[in-house]
Amino acid sequence: MKSLTKNIRNALILSLIVILTIFLITIYKNGINSIKFDLNYNYILILIAVVIFLWVIEALRLKIILNTFDYQIPFLSLIYIHLVSLFFSAITPFGFGGFAMKVYLISKRKSYDVGGASALITIIYVINIIFTIIISIFSVIFLRRSDLMKMFYGRLISSIVIFILILSLLVFFLIINHETIRNISIKILNLFKKLSEEKKEKILNTINKNYERYKNTILSMGKLKWKLIFLFLLTILYWVTLLSISPILILSLNIKTSFLNASILQFIYHFFVGWAFTPGGSGISEAIYSSLFLNLVGLSNLTVLTFLFKFFTYYIYILIGGVLSINEIKEIGDINKIYDQ
Repeated sequence: MKSLTKNIRNALILSLIVILTIFLITIYKNGINSIKFDLNYNYILILIAVVIFLWVIEALRLKIILNTFDYQIPFLSLIYIHLVSLFFSAITPFGFGGFAMKVYLISKRKSYDVGGASALITIIYVINIIFTIIISIFSVIFLRRSDLMKMFYGRLISSIVIFILILSLLVFFLIINHETIRNISIKILNLFKKLSEEKKEKILNTINKNYERYKNTILSMGKLKWKLIFLFLLTILYWVTLLSISPILILSLNIKTSFLNASILQFIYHFFVGWAFTPGGSGISEAIYSSLFLNLVGLSNLTVLTFLFKFFTYYIYILIGGVLSINEIKEIGDINKIYDQ
């Protein structure tokens, strides 16, 4: 419990420190009167609907996959699982707690096995990676004609998108090639020379056991058949909806901008935040987001934009997910137990 409280505190402190820094830089450069807070609240209401719609899409994607493999979980329970998982993702490095908690919550219902639940959730990650590759290719093509290229960091953004494309292709290759993942895991295990042979054997058996479950589930993706098409359509809808948050926020600040420009910048943001080592990417995520959007909205609007974006994509899950997680936290006792599942 202490570990959990510490993670929440550190995540919020890091996040607010960076936003406060942006605020102070704005005051230092342009004065206190330069800070703009002229919001169009109609767009804020739209954003609330957008966030709720994202929950529904994610729960629907998960339900289609689970039902196909005879994991019968009610739709509202899947929304609950999604929100609780987002909370744990928001307070753990690399968002690892989100995946672990989702596996835990699914596997504990009717005693589903952890390996099978992990593989089923991984199907969504595979689809997301495929779509990331598609967005990257589209972004590279679009950036050549975009006015983002006229900005001083235009070529840098183009290079970043190409890097995302290459890395996504590499990750996709590793996921599809099951044996490669197991071999890498075994090589990493062999680096720990101080582990006893008995301990290594136990870990190796666990790796092999979960590998077989994972491989069998991934190979059985064919069971989805036409549902795969529906899942891809839902994934497109999910990403389009998610990447509309920044453009809508910018409109709420009464700033005219290109919807596609703002969406591409947000896409880059989401990719790199996933690699942030701080709890939920706190501190690092705000720095990345504000750097990307500075030229688009100007320094005067940057503090408000960054805070609102973090509210709708982060703070809201600390609040709602945290409340929903109370019973799970009491049951688990300590966040580290989730990682042992």
